Amino acid sequence: MVKCYYTILGLSKGCREDEIKKQYKKLAKQYHPDKNTAQNAEEVFKDIDKSYRVLMDKKNREIYDLYGEEGLKKAARAKAWASTSKLEYPLRVTIEELANGCTKKVRISRNVVESDEKRRVEMKMLHVSIQKGSKPGTRILFRGEGDRLPYKVPGDIIFILKVKPSNAHPPHPHPHCHPPFFSRTPHHQQEKQQNSAPPPPAKPYQPEEFLVDKLLRERSAKLKSASSGPEPEPKRNTTDSPFNSATSFEELPLTLNVIAQAQSGTGKTAALVIAMLNSVRTDCLYPQVLCLCPTSELALQIGQMVLEIGQFIPGIRVGYAVSLELGMGDATLTEQVLIGTPGKVKDWAFDRRRFDLGKITSFYLDEADSLIATQGYRDQCIKIHRYLINFGKAK
Repeated sequence: MVKCYYTILGLSKGCREDEIKKQYKKLAKQYHPDKNTAQNAEEVFKDIDKSYRVLMDKKNREIYDLYGEEGLKKAARAKAWASTSKLEYPLRVTIEELANGCTKKVRISRNVVESDEKRRVEMKMLHVSIQKGSKPGTRILFRGEGDRLPYKVPGDIIFILKVKPSNAHPPHPHPHCHPPFFSRTPHHQQEKQQNSAPPPPAKPYQPEEFLVDKLLRERSAKLKSASSGPEPEPKRNTTDSPFNSATSFEELPLTLNVIAQAQSGTGKTAALVIAMLNSVRTDCLYPQVLCLCPTSELALQIGQMVLEIGQFIPGIRVGYAVSLELGMGDATLTEQVLIGTPGKVKDWAFDRRRFDLGKITSFYLDEADSLIATQGYRDQCIKIHRYLINFGKAK
């Protein structure tokens, strides 16, 4: 039975706000459950309170006067179908790609919440088409590709074009010097310089030292000062190295500790995943391989590649130690491969005891430069690494 809010309060449809307040105070005192012991007093009090809140709101009262209680329900559903916020990502391209046009493949992660409030992270590949002659700052819109939430229109994703330096011309070693084609010397001074003695030859451009190289050099210097004998420098790949002449993986003279550096897109992650799968025993249901990375998105991408490359290995399982936790709860981990950020891995290992860090047999750092350069991540990685050295059996 549909109840009329005006009838519940004992008022007519055209009543004023002060009349609604006066009648509400009177009925609330009469039917309050603390003072009224009747069986239906609590139900009547709830109807009085609901009627008062609806009629005191101007918008809700207008909707109720026109369409009744069913109109209020439809208005509430329409309000819930609000659009989610837009997500903006910078997309770095070269000047050549802006001038000639190209298509970029970008993998994104978005949150998907089902109607039963279960949350999962979905990966999707977007093909970003860059038109010929585009300018920096151009915004490319993908409508409806953002987070998927119940009763909400999917949000949009916007890529903003940013220019990255081209590899064709290395930057000048001194920040205050200008390239040769930007000459600021007056014409009469240029003639005097041409008639004078030729300038000394310029020093070849020396690229900036990598952070990992710097750490290796500092560590080698500390070991030299601490020990009486000389400490050998880390071996590097040369033209006559077995890394170039080997015909199979078995011939490579790999040591236990390996640091790999390569440009983007050369297959570093795939090589990392192959090494992970090579040291996994699927009959053991506990984490054996630990991989740390700086972001949750990167952890999900690595895990996706582990599942793709290891799809023919029966029983392989991947766990994610990220902030989302992906519905894993607080149970003991049974996945053989654990990928996550340093803070969450440290919390699960030392505080919540979700897995035994001493059973880890292989330890990997992806994007090691970013982990080492970040103060908080560096301390957490060092603590985990020291524990593995003292109590674990990680490679």
